[in-house]
Amino acid sequence: MEKFLIYTIPIYLFSIIFELLYARKRLPNTYILSDTVASLSMGIGFLIVSGICNIFVFKIFYFLNQNSLFKIPYALSAILYEQKINWWIFLLLIFADDFCYYWYHRLSHICRFFWCAHETHHSSQYYNFGTALRQPWLGSPITWVFWAPLAIIGFRVEDILLQVSLNLFYQFWLHTRLTKSLGYFGVIFNTPSHHRVHHGSDILYLDKNYAGIFIIWDKIFKTFKAEENEPKYGVLHNINSFNPFIIGLHMVKELYQDIKNADKYSDKIKYLIKAPGWSHSGNGKTSLDLQKEYYTNQKKEKYNY
Repeated sequence: MEKFLIYTIPIYLFSIIFELLYARKRLPNTYILSDTVASLSMGIGFLIVSGICNIFVFKIFYFLNQNSLFKIPYALSAILYEQKINWWIFLLLIFADDFCYYWYHRLSHICRFFWCAHETHHSSQYYNFGTALRQPWLGSPITWVFWAPLAIIGFRVEDILLQVSLNLFYQFWLHTRLTKSLGYFGVIFNTPSHHRVHHGSDILYLDKNYAGIFIIWDKIFKTFKAEENEPKYGVLHNINSFNPFIIGLHMVKELYQDIKNADKYSDKIKYLIKAPGWSHSGNGKTSLDLQKEYYTNQKKEKYNY
């Protein structure tokens, strides 16, 4: 996985430079140097952490493979063993991997424990190819559990890790303001327009469009939202820092403080599993609370309550 990501670094850097030059006059405020440096720093840290973690993930998945439900042949990784590529298995794995990604991504937004890692990716108030590389350092040690079922089913470890990398590579191209709607392509596939919504901090855009490759998951599970206006990028409470350590770790500090301040053990646990914004005092508001409040106000205005 890491080798694939390393090989794609020149593509990422060239794309960032191209977008920077192209957007300078056409789309101002797309890049600022300090934000981009922070994103690249997070990307480098992600490569290091995920590289170490994947040594153990490989061993775990290999063990699960040894006791899997089925013995599925190699897909793309068959090349490594001078075997014929099984294209139908590869196509099946694309959908299976993206299905796992959807649920990992969705849970990362509605469970504060996972949001502590994932918030890093949403922390930039700018939307560009550089933002795509702002990956969390804390994700790799815990998120592999969402893909473990693939190893249990029988997909080969090499294929799983390769497909996870390919999924991330596809998502890199979603992080741009240069394109609008892609027409019929966006009916099935995730597009920059769909993903801009996901990165929006506007109330109507919160917790929408979790897809990696296929936007059909969001349409099936009722989390799809079309782009109406360009979003305001970032999170509800922006940290306004370009320090990679603050970007990557500040959510853990805040979670620890909230757990420490809660008297009941049940509330301490709820801080881990409830949605971001939940508070034992009742003063906090989750994204769902904000959306309900928004629609209630809209209804009142419509009927002049």
